[in-house]
Amino acid sequence: MTDTLAMFTQDQLTNARSLDYVRLVSCLGIDGNGSAARLSDELDRIHAAEVFLGRWPRSLSSDLLGKAATWQHKGGTTAGSTTEPAWAAALAPVRPLMEAFVEMSRPASLIGKLLPLSKQVPFNVSVPAATSGATVRWVGQAGAKPVGNMQLASATLPIAKVAGIIVVTRELMALTAPASVTALRRELSRGISQYLDQQLTDPTVAAVTNVSPASITNAAPSIASAGTSSANVLTDIKKLVETFTATNPDSESMAMLMSPRIAVAAAIATNSTTLGINGGMLFGIPVLTGYVGNRVMVLDPSALLIADDGDMDVTVARHASIEMETSATSPPVAGTVMVSLFQLGLVGLIVDRVLSYRMARADAALFTNVAWV
Repeated sequence: MTDTLAMFTQDQLTNARSLDYVRLVSCLGIDGNGSAARLSDELDRIHAAEVFLGRWPRSLSSDLLGKAATWQHKGGTTAGSTTEPAWAAALAPVRPLMEAFVEMSRPASLIGKLLPLSKQVPFNVSVPAATSGATVRWVGQAGAKPVGNMQLASATLPIAKVAGIIVVTRELMALTAPASVTALRRELSRGISQYLDQQLTDPTVAAVTNVSPASITNAAPSIASAGTSSANVLTDIKKLVETFTATNPDSESMAMLMSPRIAVAAAIATNSTTLGINGGMLFGIPVLTGYVGNRVMVLDPSALLIADDGDMDVTVARHASIEMETSATSPPVAGTVMVSLFQLGLVGLIVDRVLSYRMARADAALFTNVAWV
């Protein structure tokens, strides 16, 4: 289908606003008192918007950030809304930029790729999920119709937050080079995407109450890989499809997940011209690639429940000392090595992203740990 001018214009606007969001983040904490600056904090946001307008006065987002830079004074108590200055109005101008950044970042993660195929639900709202279908039979003239009951279960997705610290150089944060804005946007989105892909697909990730959801394979069945040769690629994929379709016969609602490395190995072994490092199609089945380790998964995306309002917050720390470890020691001990961001000319970006997910049925996903890569 030919893209229309309106689609190109919207895509260009989304791209421009996502870059402006990165520019706004880079302005947090500049010429401040040395403490961490948070985008959701009104004073920090106003100061960042003022710096942004001084550096990029011709930006497409200058009108939105002009509103964000206006000081808000609280008067009498009124109902909270996006138009009331004392309440949520201060956040409203920045939200289009945040939503544009999240929209540009979503395709980098498997959750973003699965989002259009899944069932999107709100947080903390009980929704019905079908666990079995209705009973249907052939019936003769004047014969009795069969009676069956759809098996329904309720599912609620509580609010969960994924957070991390991304460390970049002060030079990159200053955005002086033409490509630095795009590079910083890539670093922000890639850090979250890699972690979310691993959490989404790792069978060992169990749910932690009020903290994090279980992976979609945590309660899912699995099969053993046939072996290490290239001939075993076809054997494993055939077994996956056969086993999965035995309980999920709707072939139109099916997708495979694998890493780029496994996708290339599968394409070579099967002589596929429709599968590559960025995914594609394998035997008519859509393949999505991400950071999933040495696993091949097949799932019914329509049974995947995702709650994602696009909420995101960023805090910038320029004078903090942190432990440069993926699994930081909490609390710090005598042997913990702390690194001064100020001394090394680094900036820490604390990214908070709110979302949750779960499978409506355990048998709606199946995986194997392959050995032919």
